[in-house]
Amino acid sequence: MAQGSEMEDEALECINVLVAHGYSRAALKEIPIYERVVGGLVFCLQSEELTSVDCDILFRPVATVKERVRVAEAICNSFNTALLAYKKNTNSKSTLSLSVHELQGANYAKLKQVVMWLVKHTQIKLTTRMQNAIEMQWKIDTPFIGD
Repeated sequence: MAQGSEMEDEALECINVLVAHGYSRAALKEIPIYERVVGGLVFCLQSEELTSVDCDILFRPVATVKERVRVAEAICNSFNTALLAYKKNTNSKSTLSLSVHELQGANYAKLKQVVMWLVKHTQIKLTTRMQNAIEMQWKIDTPFIGD
């Protein structure tokens, strides 16, 4: 029983982080927890153009097992590719990865790590884009000295 409670706590932590990050669909209690977490993963990946996964199939009541496996494979591939690129660009030694059986098996301990990494990564990219936009606007609005 404690194991189930711990799993639920980790799932709810994932959901709270995703809602705070802007994925409001994760707050909808009508949607099963697993689907909210997976949808949040795709939301994060899509928000940074790290994937073109269509997660709507996960929310279809008649999605086949084959369709769900294909989506899970695409999510894992997109995440692992993004992580690999990040590690290459930053010389990170992170051992984080996501496998299809962890995703489909609702391994919330692992999914929580993935959600936290994605949220942190997307927030850093958003902050960088905002800073670049502010600097660009400043350069446009600031007259050259000596003119």
